Amino acid sequence: MTPVSSTGASFVDDSTTATGLLDSTDVFTEHLVCPICDEDMISLTQLNRHIDDEHTERTESKGSKKRTPQKKTIKLDLFDNSNGFGLRDSIGDTTEGVSGAGQQHKLTRSHWKQPLIGKPNHCSDESCKKLLNVKNGIVNCRKCGLLYCNDHTRYKVRLSDSSEKGGVPQYDSFGIFARCCEKCYYNKALIRLGTQVNSRDLTEDFFQKRKECIAEKQSKKDILQKRFIKLAHLMSENYLWHIENKTSLFLMISAPRPPYTKEEYLEKEKEIVGYENWQIDSQITHCPLCFVQFNFLIRKHHCRLCGTIVSDLAMNSDDPSAFCSLVVPASIFMKMLPTLNYLPLVLNNWNSLILLDPESSRYASLFSFRCCKACKNTIIPKGHGEDTNEADTIFATYNELLILKQNISHSMPRYEAMVLENLDRQNEQTNRLRAKLMKYLKDFETVTASFRRRAFRLDPQTKKHVPVTNPTLVSNMYKLMINFLQDSLLQFKRTNDSFLNLERERLSGQLGGISVSSNTVTSPVSSSASPVDQKPRLTKKQIRELREELMVVSEQKFLVELQIDDAKKGRRFDEIPALSDNISELEKRRLELEKELGEFGFD
Repeated sequence: MTPVSSTGASFVDDSTTATGLLDSTDVFTEHLVCPICDEDMISLTQLNRHIDDEHTERTESKGSKKRTPQKKTIKLDLFDNSNGFGLRDSIGDTTEGVSGAGQQHKLTRSHWKQPLIGKPNHCSDESCKKLLNVKNGIVNCRKCGLLYCNDHTRYKVRLSDSSEKGGVPQYDSFGIFARCCEKCYYNKALIRLGTQVNSRDLTEDFFQKRKECIAEKQSKKDILQKRFIKLAHLMSENYLWHIENKTSLFLMISAPRPPYTKEEYLEKEKEIVGYENWQIDSQITHCPLCFVQFNFLIRKHHCRLCGTIVSDLAMNSDDPSAFCSLVVPASIFMKMLPTLNYLPLVLNNWNSLILLDPESSRYASLFSFRCCKACKNTIIPKGHGEDTNEADTIFATYNELLILKQNISHSMPRYEAMVLENLDRQNEQTNRLRAKLMKYLKDFETVTASFRRRAFRLDPQTKKHVPVTNPTLVSNMYKLMINFLQDSLLQFKRTNDSFLNLERERLSGQLGGISVSSNTVTSPVSSSASPVDQKPRLTKKQIRELREELMVVSEQKFLVELQIDDAKKGRRFDEIPALSDNISELEKRRLELEKELGEFGFD
């Protein structure tokens, strides 16, 4: 510190000599005083020390003094910000969301749910329901304020106080991190948007495209099948004429004219395919299947089903199935497509056409046609499971039979119960139920016969009906149908016989009463007349019912006869006696019905 002198001290000029300086210094040191307390000082060093020690105020910083470390204590804070209970300083508890001295934000706690004193408190999570205590934790969600355990409040969200007084804290990306429950965490707008994937469901579009593609293929297949039916009729007509009119060389002149000349036959083929579909030779230069260019060696051929010009080659293969087109015997297609609606000429000569041998027959080429690979793959099923139309038809018939079977099974017990009660007031209901049951049985029989016509075909070699597709499934279905129909018809026959007997007794009793009353009032003239045994006349309703029963019995007899024929062919002789007894019973009942009907029976 710079020394301070009194007001009476004098300073020496620059021109003063060294001797004069020493003299003046001695004079200066003798008059040094403290400017604050006027205390005399001997030297300048003493004055400086005096001022520093006595008159200088030393300001100490707050943090300069060493503080004794605070003792750590365990504080059980119910609203602690940590995952559980832990060590905290005994001085200065930090508030929720305050991370330093610069932050003064604090979330409101007015919406917090307080724990019940003296009563058990459970976790608000629906899947938890733990008892809230020191071990499991008891924590308020900072967003909704409900009480949860430690396991269900491990989420952090940024919150800020609501602008409304006493409102619930709101989500804020610039807020403070606070502890919350799982529900509040996943209710954040950003969380919901983040879990919503920006996607587009193309399933319906693909289904629509697939449906259109399948419909297009099916339509093309139907068109080709119709063309093949017409083409098979044309080839059959030409082939059968040549078979029937075999002539020798000497009788060639007298032989009748064939149905079609070569030009007329080609025109018929074009008409079947369609003139607009029959491609012109000059416009086609390459095969559409193998893309080879036509030349003198590679000839052009028209497919007789689609009219496309194709080659007869197979690129890099000797497999016949790889050829672009082949001359195929129509009998092969007919064997693989036996369920098509062929014309009568083809159906009447089915066996001879199917068994046609292309090598041994002279006119086998007349029953052959050229088919391209694309048409062959479209019209011929590739496997048992790929022909969905036949499978759909089988299952549709099965569903129809199930409905009829359910109706018969429900109506039969009701009909039997009403017949056993034999109440006059229920006679009309019984007849109505009887007619309905007969209709169900007839419908079941009709569907069974239709199923047999569609699903079976006659094998020309074994002379037996064999399934066209799915032999195990079709055979089992047909056996179940026949067995159920036979059992139902027999049960209906027994019940119907008892009902008719009761009706006959009731009618005879009524007629007997009428005859007795009439005899009491008859005149002597009428009583003297010879009695004539007249049969009571049937009503229209009774005639209709008897006719329906006669039809059912006749159809049942026909079915049993078919079963006997099948048993004989299959050498199942143990089944024949029971079936023969059934036929005898049915024949007996048929004769009884015809006798009851009399002149009203079928001619």
